[in-house]
Amino acid sequence: MNLGLIASLFCLIAGCSFVLTKATISPLRRRALVDLPNERSSHTTPTPRGGGLAVVTSLLLALVLASSDLFNLIPPSLSLKLGLFLLFLATLSWVDDLRDLGALVRFSSHILAVAVALYMGLVSGPFFGNFFDPTVEIILIGLGWVWFINLFNFMDGIDGIASVEALTIGLGGAILIVYTEGDQTTAIVGLILAAASLGFLPSNWNPAKIFMGDVGSIPLGFLSAWVLLSLASEGHGAAAFILSLVFFVDATLTLFKRLFRGEKIWQAHNQHFYQRAIQRGLSHSQTTLGALCANSVLIGIAFWSTQGHALIAIIISFIVIGFLFTYYLKFPIPVSNEASSS
Repeated sequence: MNLGLIASLFCLIAGCSFVLTKATISPLRRRALVDLPNERSSHTTPTPRGGGLAVVTSLLLALVLASSDLFNLIPPSLSLKLGLFLLFLATLSWVDDLRDLGALVRFSSHILAVAVALYMGLVSGPFFGNFFDPTVEIILIGLGWVWFINLFNFMDGIDGIASVEALTIGLGGAILIVYTEGDQTTAIVGLILAAASLGFLPSNWNPAKIFMGDVGSIPLGFLSAWVLLSLASEGHGAAAFILSLVFFVDATLTLFKRLFRGEKIWQAHNQHFYQRAIQRGLSHSQTTLGALCANSVLIGIAFWSTQGHALIAIIISFIVIGFLFTYYLKFPIPVSNEASSS
C-alpha cells in the first residue's frame, strides 16, 4: 500500500464532501426542501434536507479517482459496479425525498439492488464458515443486506448519528482488513466511505445546518453493508457483526417491539432508543457521542474477535450496547440550550 497516496485520497474526498455539503445548504433552503418539525421529529427548527447529494457525489468521485491510473487502488470494474448501485439508489431516494414514492416502491428498489448485486457477485461467501447451504446462506445475506439499508435509514433521525455510524464502520472495517492482511480493495472502499461521511459531519453536527435525507442514508446503508459483508467473506463474520451492533440492535429491537404491539412498522415513529434518549433530556450531541464511544469500543472488541475469541467478543459487545442504552434511558442529563434549539 502507498500510504501517502491513500492519505491524499482520503483528505481529498473528505474536503470535497465538506465543501459540497456547505454549497448545497442555500440552494436547498431556497427551494424550500426542508424538514419541518412534527410530533415525531427530534428537531424544532426547519432544516434543509438532501445533504446526501454531496455525500454521494463525493463517493462517486472517490470511486472514479481510486480506480484511475493516478491512484490505481481498486479495480475499475468494482468502481463501476459500486458507483452504478449508489447512483441508482441515490436517484430513486432523491425522488422519494421530493415526492414520497411510498414504502412499497422504496422497499422493492432495495430488494432489486441487493438481488442484482448478489447475482453479479459484488460480494461472495462463504459468510458463515460453510455452516449453511450456499443457497440458504445467500438468501440470509440478501435479507440482512436489505434490512441494513432500511435500518440505516431508520436510524438517521438525529444530528450526526448516521454520519458517525458510516464513519466508524468504514474506518473500523478498513483497519481490520489491513490488520488481518485481507483484501486491500475493501480497505480502500471503507476509507472512502469514512472520508465522505467525515466531510459531511461538521454541517450535520448539532445544531445541524443540513440533514442527509434518504438520498444519503440509503446509499450509505448499502455501501456500509458491502464493507461489512466483504469483511465477513474474509472469515471475520463476528467482527463485521460487532461493528454493526449500535444501529442493528436499536433498529431490530424497536422493530420487534412495534410488531408485538401490532403497529404499522412502515410508518414513521420516534421509539428508537436514541430518540427516547432525546425525549428524556439528552442533547443530540450527547446522544451521538454516546454512539461514537460505543462504536469505538466495538472496533477494539472486533479486533479481539479476529484472534479466536469470536463468541466471547460478541457477548461482551452486547454488554457494551446494554451500557449505551442504559446511558440513553436511565441517566438523562438536564436539557441544555443546545438540545432545546435542535
